[in-house]
Amino acid sequence: NIKRRTVRRKEFLGPLEEYVTGTAHVPFYVSGGACIGKNVLLAHFVTDIVRKIPDAVVIPFFAGSGSAQSRTMQQCVLYLIKQLKSHCYLPKKRLMSLPETTADDLKTLHEMLDICTARPLILVTAGLDQLERDVSYDLDALLPQHLPRHVKWICSFRSQEKQLLTALVRRQAPAMGFELPLMREDDMAQLIP
Repeated sequence: NIKRRTVRRKEFLGPLEEYVTGTAHVPFYVSGGACIGKNVLLAHFVTDIVRKIPDAVVIPFFAGSGSAQSRTMQQCVLYLIKQLKSHCYLPKKRLMSLPETTADDLKTLHEMLDICTARPLILVTAGLDQLERDVSYDLDALLPQHLPRHVKWICSFRSQEKQLLTALVRRQAPAMGFELPLMREDDMAQLIP
């Protein structure tokens, strides 16, 4: 079963790369069943895209990745803010004026996406369905309806989480993304020695 999840399904890396090099200004989603390989696919994508677009700032966040700091939507937002602050080329005075953590941290995150324009930004938030829901945080609030030109945002969640997909489709018409299917028999044949 571990081998099954680590197959690198190259045909799905293409649409992800096309998205980050394209002109779309909406978030991109990857959905699929539990333990089907969404996070593994995104981990390979992050590794590949760092090599292919070396000037881009790539910020991956894998929910529930064993860290106590990756369990809630607020922790996700604060992590993204912290990473943007460390990679953003802004006058120090401007960075210092952004709050560390307040009720406005979603506003701060979206503001930082707008002002961190020196390099392309690629955010990868994997496993959104694994985050504990905070009362004041939801997918509608996390993902901007339209992204700045220099920002690409890829998120993943289980396809059973219809609420997340519905929220994404409602906000972005047409929604961009795909559902990762079960492995084909020829994929499985590669795993059997």
